[in-house]
Amino acid sequence: MKYKALQILIFSLFSVQLCAQNYQIKGKIISDINEAVPFANVTLKLQDSTSICGVSTDTKGNFRISKVKSNNYILLVSCIGFETFKTEFDCVSSNINLGEIVLKDQRVALDNVTVTVTAANIIDKPNRKIVFPNPKQKESSSNGLNLLQSVMLPGVKVNPLMNSIYLIDDGEIQLRINGVQVSEKEVIALLPDDIQHIEYIDNPGLRYGDSRAVINYKTKRYQTGGGVSIDLMQSPHVMFSEDQISVRLNVNKSEFKFNYSLSLREFYEFWRKNNEKFLFENGDLLERIEVGKSGRYTNEIHNLSFTYNYQEPEKYFFNINLKYVGNLEPHNDYNSQLLRSDDDSYKVNIEDYTDTRSYFPSVDLYYLRHLNSKERLMFNMVGAYIGTDLTGVYNEGSYESSNMIERNVEGEKYSLIGEGLYEIDFDNGD
Repeated sequence: MKYKALQILIFSLFSVQLCAQNYQIKGKIISDINEAVPFANVTLKLQDSTSICGVSTDTKGNFRISKVKSNNYILLVSCIGFETFKTEFDCVSSNINLGEIVLKDQRVALDNVTVTVTAANIIDKPNRKIVFPNPKQKESSSNGLNLLQSVMLPGVKVNPLMNSIYLIDDGEIQLRINGVQVSEKEVIALLPDDIQHIEYIDNPGLRYGDSRAVINYKTKRYQTGGGVSIDLMQSPHVMFSEDQISVRLNVNKSEFKFNYSLSLREFYEFWRKNNEKFLFENGDLLERIEVGKSGRYTNEIHNLSFTYNYQEPEKYFFNINLKYVGNLEPHNDYNSQLLRSDDDSYKVNIEDYTDTRSYFPSVDLYYLRHLNSKERLMFNMVGAYIGTDLTGVYNEGSYESSNMIERNVEGEKYSLIGEGLYEIDFDNGD
């Protein structure tokens, strides 16, 4: 019996070791007439449809996905003119060679229909992917954030409830519009029809700082006209809102943008629990337990920006962005009762109230100069101010005594950061 238990333990440890390894999946995509299918999109997803990795087949139809961890996956292969191929893997524990995968022609009966052949919606370059959203994706999206969710970039997650974009490995992601760094609020202000394509850099260089990935939206340029967009999100039973209004006006080579958003949260069922242990020099141990009661939390985030840019196509681009962010937390209030494990009669009431307010105005200047079709100069300067103001009261009280601590903290920070870059495209990449 002991020998069988030992066998099971050794087998379990060996299985865990296998599951911790990385594997690869490879194959070749061909048509039903035995011709290689180049530039087909191969996507690896988890069972919950989370995209893990995406590659394209080479000119001979071959593909390879590396660093695949042991898990359950779905593999999708798609290409214009062919039916989508799908297969599933249960607990990948070794390298997988799928051999030749045959894509079937997508045959559609047409009657007096003019067929327009379009290019593939993803172009792989040495340092980035260029994604061209199709009309259906644009039609089903209301802003730039929704559109990003529909194109499903590998490793990128979109939370439409919180209006946030993040990487599945929690790395830092940088957002840009026409090369200018922006916030998520400015991405939400984009209209899907104004987006030409999306550049995705999953291995950025030193130019982008500590960012693990960069998403750059390339938009259309209008000579005249404008637009207004309003995005509202409200809760019927708690104080929760994500509201935004955006205005754009184009006059010849100039463009004006105004954006304001309000994020509001307020909760009355708000508490905390703590367990504190104090070990004294004589060896005595004191344990205090904090039992939370209903408190209050309020948070308001006001995000305001005004942008002006002037563009001479293929010559230069100038952009100035004035921003203001106000983060107000007037109520971060806790009500608790403090108990001692060694004394049932010890009961102390805690009141911990905090009011925090932060202000972030900034000015961002960006200039791009095209020297020729392959060489560019870029200059960027950002001036910012950060102001914080915190006031609060902490009180521990009982029938016999009371201890109160008042807090009043103010902070200021000024910064001026500038950089200049020279960029050149080589014949074998960019």
